[in-house]
Amino acid sequence: MHLATFSSLRYRDFRFLLGVTFFTSAGTWLQQVTFGWLVFEITESPLITGAALGATSLPYLFLGPVVGVVIDRVDRRLILILNHVVLAVTTTAFAVLVATGLVERWWDPQAPWTAWPFFAFALAYGAAWSVGNPVRHALIATVVPRAALLNAISLNSATFNAARIIGPAIGGLLIASFGPATNFFLQAVMNLLLVAVVVPMRTPHVAVRHGGQEKPSFFADFRAGVGYIFQHPPLPLLLLLAFVPSFFMWPFVQGLMPVFAKEAVETDARGLGLLLASAGVGSLFGVLALASVGEVRRKGALLLSFALFSSLGIVVFSQTSSLPVSAATLAVLGGTQMMYLAFSNTLVQTITADEYRGRVLSLYMLEHGFASAGSFMAGALADRYGSPAAILLAGLAAGTFLGFVSLRFRHLWRLDL
Repeated sequence: MHLATFSSLRYRDFRFLLGVTFFTSAGTWLQQVTFGWLVFEITESPLITGAALGATSLPYLFLGPVVGVVIDRVDRRLILILNHVVLAVTTTAFAVLVATGLVERWWDPQAPWTAWPFFAFALAYGAAWSVGNPVRHALIATVVPRAALLNAISLNSATFNAARIIGPAIGGLLIASFGPATNFFLQAVMNLLLVAVVVPMRTPHVAVRHGGQEKPSFFADFRAGVGYIFQHPPLPLLLLLAFVPSFFMWPFVQGLMPVFAKEAVETDARGLGLLLASAGVGSLFGVLALASVGEVRRKGALLLSFALFSSLGIVVFSQTSSLPVSAATLAVLGGTQMMYLAFSNTLVQTITADEYRGRVLSLYMLEHGFASAGSFMAGALADRYGSPAAILLAGLAAGTFLGFVSLRFRHLWRLDL
């Protein structure tokens, strides 16, 4: 690893943005391991656990298109400040319900609808996240020049995955030592502190261009964003490929991890934290390696290769049953999956003009919304056949879909920008 790995850090506002990414992601991973563990511990239902975790992604389907237009019209820094305030309030409210024991007292195994507090929190948190996530990604291209974009996106992914290591590991220890409520309170405090990090950032706002004509309606701006995607042929395919991790990978691997850890690996909250952290370790090393090589050729070929390796990794992981082997497999899977996403994100951002960036990225991230459907399917399959079988089916389905796309659209192998 050499200095070129961190070349984007020379840009002041990118350093601030990385700080925001790290602590936001650490808080989210802390919350994910805690939330999944809490839901399964109380309900003992893989279906409810998968559905509750998936509900976090559902708001993307409804808010994604709206958020994209707002990001291109409003100062992105201001949106980010308000976003962290909302996240802090939401997490504090749920932490109080957990700390007072109300969530557990309200639950009745004979009445599944009594799991509503889990879904209410997941939807509220997911709504806030569906706004903040595309804003942070759109800001990357605002605070670094185009030549530094791959390095900046790789470092942003590395920061996300460093948090992915620390968050679950700390989360598992805190659950075992102090109970789950502590983690939600900690996440709330982190979001409030992040407001102080965002305030001094300088993020030039590029307004939507209208050629001197009267400012179009909200819907016209959205329609222009969709039209822009179809006017640039690689974008529709890249958006289609982004669907795979959200439907087949995250819901069945991360989403079923609390169930898999208990059923297949037979471990506790500490082991669950270790499994999730292992995926983060692999992802971190993967994107740091990517940041080190600088500009690369044949990005399309690398994107498809890492996508196919990721589906194979899911199949292998489904057959593991010991903690060390499962953790090692997840580390490799995390690396291939994150490089797949890094190349996808870089290609999308390189193609997209800044005045359309918010709309294109929000539609690109619309695939997160399909994680809710994937999570429901993952929970239903795990409930009926067990988590290992559900994960195996997901890996095979992802590999089949990616294989079809690779053969049907062979020009993707030659895509480079």
